Amino acid sequence: MSVPEKVRQTVVELRAAIAYHNDLYHGKDSPEISDAAFDEILRKLAELEAKYPELLDDASPTQIIGAGATTFDPVTHRVPMTSLDNAMDVAELQAWGERAAKGLNNVAMQFACELKIDGLALSIRYENGELV
Repeated sequence: MSVPEKVRQTVVELRAAIAYHNDLYHGKDSPEISDAAFDEILRKLAELEAKYPELLDDASPTQIIGAGATTFDPVTHRVPMTSLDNAMDVAELQAWGERAAKGLNNVAMQFACELKIDGLALSIRYENGELV
């Protein structure tokens, strides 16, 4: 399928916007848009790349996972730190719950939800009152 020039230009613009906002968010700690607005830009790009796979490449923001390297060593958590995967509505939340249940062989699950502090994920453990 031939890709219309307008679609190609939109993909270029979306990728540029994502790069710009990623730099503001991760590099300068000075975001200009909400997480939801950023996620919407990323979704639009992903939809166009799905519709026109010839536009997809390894450098696309939809193919890059995670942020830059940190100075911390990776660890395996006793209890996995999971994410709602940018669930924006009840249907997406339910779909996430179904995927999580399958990953746990459908064992009974309990959920704890907390407000998110942008850009931060932390899991700490105490044993006998001591941070370990």
